[in-house]
Amino acid sequence: MKWFYYFSTFSVLMLSACEAKNAVGEKLVRFQAHSSTLSQEDSLVFELSDTSVELISIETNKVPIIHQNRRIALGQLGLGKHELSLRLNTTDGPKTEKKAVAIYAPNPPKKWKAELVGTYKHNTKYYTQGLEFVGDTLYESTGQKGRSIISVYNPFTKQQYKSIKLDSSFFGEGITVVNNRLIQLTWQAKKGFIYDLDTLEKIGEFAYGASTEGWGLAHDDKHVYKSDGSEYIFKLNPITLEETGYLTVSSNSAFYKNANELEIAADHIYANVYQKNSIMVINKHSGALEGVIDLGFLAEQLDKDSNFDALNSVLNGIAYHRSRKTFFVTGKNWNLLFEMRFSPEAP
Repeated sequence: MKWFYYFSTFSVLMLSACEAKNAVGEKLVRFQAHSSTLSQEDSLVFELSDTSVELISIETNKVPIIHQNRRIALGQLGLGKHELSLRLNTTDGPKTEKKAVAIYAPNPPKKWKAELVGTYKHNTKYYTQGLEFVGDTLYESTGQKGRSIISVYNPFTKQQYKSIKLDSSFFGEGITVVNNRLIQLTWQAKKGFIYDLDTLEKIGEFAYGASTEGWGLAHDDKHVYKSDGSEYIFKLNPITLEETGYLTVSSNSAFYKNANELEIAADHIYANVYQKNSIMVINKHSGALEGVIDLGFLAEQLDKDSNFDALNSVLNGIAYHRSRKTFFVTGKNWNLLFEMRFSPEAP
């Protein structure tokens, strides 16, 4: 018996879904599901091929999976793709069979609204890759080899505090500030840098783990969150910066890649979408894609000088100002920094 998962294409607001794959049931264990797309609210029912087959255990990534009456409650699995390992006793001896399972968010994302609060000048030479506020001080990381910098300034008073330049072999990416340290990613070098927040003196480096590239960074009280262009957002230990787990960005029908620059406010990760003027609103606990914000109208307000590239100068950079309770967004080579409020639209 074969069972196919269908990964439908989600068309809301220019997001890029990962390609679908079919999951095929194995010989000794037959699976049934009441839906072609499964959520954590569903169960997966199975039966053994004959009475001579005995199920010993089920696990995924060496973690035991609880099952009762040949039914697996999917609430014990996180969103994303899983491979179940089923240990069996047969007349021919012990065997292990695999089962691919994809778990999606229970609800489709909603459209969120964006309210423009104010605008501030932004340096069009900045190929923005990361933004983070500490009080009224804005830290900005820019990209491109030979032009990557970290700049520290106050956008309200226009006061420039300091700036450092990266070695020309590195392409600067996302930043975040944890424990008086500024953490910065580089793009494809699989290496990040650690700076003293006050002096911007480099005090350390760290290597990537399962993540393939460096895109965006954000943090809360427990984790640093890192994007790499895949459908995964990785969790890092805030002290050692080692990868300790990940979230899969999921709607009710697809998994989504291309989360770029990140910011966290309350229970949500706000993620720029690579080369799109839109933002994903992601539940930081589950990875569920709960909202989409279309900011295409901001590009209409820009004055585009010789630094602007129609192909690459897109929305990128998002920082939350905690006392103002507003978000600041900009783009690569944009002349403006926009102060905004985001909220779900009324049903």
